[in-house]
Amino acid sequence: RSNAMQVVYLSNRPAVLAETWAAVRRFMPFVDRAVVVVPGSMTGSFGLGADNGVTLVDESELTGMDPARLTALDHVRRNVTLRRALLETDLVDDRFLLSDDDYRPLKPVDESFFGIDGRDIGYYCHDLTEWVGEGTPFDEAQHTTAQVLGYLGAPRLAYSSHMPQVMRRDLWHEVFAAHDEV
Repeated sequence: RSNAMQVVYLSNRPAVLAETWAAVRRFMPFVDRAVVVVPGSMTGSFGLGADNGVTLVDESELTGMDPARLTALDHVRRNVTLRRALLETDLVDDRFLLSDDDYRPLKPVDESFFGIDGRDIGYYCHDLTEWVGEGTPFDEAQHTTAQVLGYLGAPRLAYSSHMPQVMRRDLWHEVFAAHDEV
């Protein structure tokens, strides 16, 4: 299919991911393949593979970090580390969906939800200048992101949802470059 899309997950829950992948394949048939970053000790537990359109990637091999070091990272830093390392490989398409392993569509989702005529639709849930959360690494990341975006003169809109969001690989590289500079 010319409009086929890839979805990227981080997961350490084989049963959850299996149910999610079945729902995505049923209600989002334009999503024909997945890349899933998993703890290496669990790769055999997922029961999914190339014949299901799924590529499993060992998180330690991907990052060069041992499991204990990855586990020691807080949730935000771990996810960013894994996603950044994945984007340095050729496993991720130029345009892909990023989703949580527990997002399950309940009815058919048309691919136009993510974009029309080559133009992506980006959704947001929060203006980070109004983020009131405190005390968790996620809250800290939201506040820091708001500060950095303000410094760069960029909009401070965030997407914090368990629904998939369309992503562009080149824009992620741009963001990481700006992060490193700031």
